[in-house]
Formats: sequence, structure tokens, C-alpha cells
Amino acid sequence: MKLTHILSLTARGFELTYLGKLSQVRDTHSRLPLLHHVCVLLLQLYPQSSDLFSEITAVTRASKCDYSQVGSNLAQLQSQCKASWEQLSMLQQDGEGAAQEGTLTQRLPHFLRESEDRLAVLHAVHRRVINR
Repeated sequence: MKLTHILSLTARGFELTYLGKLSQVRDTHSRLPLLHHVCVLLLQLYPQSSDLFSEITAVTRASKCDYSQVGSNLAQLQSQCKASWEQLSMLQQDGEGAAQEGTLTQRLPHFLRESEDRLAVLHAVHRRVINR
């Protein structure tokens, strides 16, 4: 079967791990990798698209990610952040040591707020990835 016939076939899906193998498979006529032909075809069909060749490693790396583990890690980070807020409030209630650690107790609320904001963004990204 010719390469143009293979690329013109429609498919409902494929495993993302196969994208990493496209650079290893070469055609018999010009000895160019299949990845080159796929990129040329995509640029012809979608000229506004980005450079697939430079992004292929990130896509294959993302396909190997265990997204359920990412979700549990995010939940764990959120619980640790909440525990940190509780520990900070106990530190602030305890008047001892405040003179020695004044800069730390002033920096911690700012750091924890930034951490909460970043966790919210990570949760949103994770939810969108799972939905897709």
C-alpha cells in the first residue's frame, strides 16, 4: 500500500506511543522518515498549525503520564497546603519566637496564597486534560 493511501485513511484513534516511532519508520523511495511525511501532510491540511516535529517528544511524554496519580498528588498537595495554614495560625497565636522569626511569619502567608493559586490552576489544567 502506498504512503498516500495510508495517510488518507481515516481512523477514530490510535495510541499516542506510536507517535514516538514515526521517526524510526522510513519510506522505501526517498528514505525519509514517516514523521516527515505526516508533518508535510499536516502542514498542507492545516497551514496555521504549529511545528509538530518539535513538539512530538512532549506529546509522547504526556502520553506516558499516569493522570490518576497526578490527581492524587494534587489532592495531597492541597491537604498539605491546608495543614500549613493551620500550622501558621498556631505559630501566629503563639507569641513566643515571633521576634526571632518575624520575617518567616510575614513571608509564609504570601507563599501559601501563591501556592493555593498555583494549585487551583493545576487542578483546572488537570480537569481539562481528563475531560479531553
